Amino acid sequence: MQQPPLTRHARKRVQQRGSRPKELAIIMAYGDIEIPARDGCRLVRLSHGEAARLQREGRLKISEVDQARRLVVLADSQGRVVTILKCSPERRVSPRRWGVRR
Repeated sequence: MQQPPLTRHARKRVQQRGSRPKELAIIMAYGDIEIPARDGCRLVRLSHGEAARLQREGRLKISEVDQARRLVVLADSQGRVVTILKCSPERRVSPRRWGVRR
């Protein structure tokens, strides 16, 4: 699994939020929830079902998957990570908050 490219802002936020590059790589590779955001960006996160599948298959450590479930990644149209957010896996992410009207 390859680490996604990070903007300078994202590198700073990863460090501030105590995340690891491995967690970002998991989300970018297996994240199955994508919500459109402003300026062609998208929010990416790992669903409960996908996390359970990864754990069942034993591809990744359970602790890595659990940590990745607690993050939301904002990625631009080229796939670069713009920033990360810590968020409860139970919380819904509203598209309206990110500038997308439905």
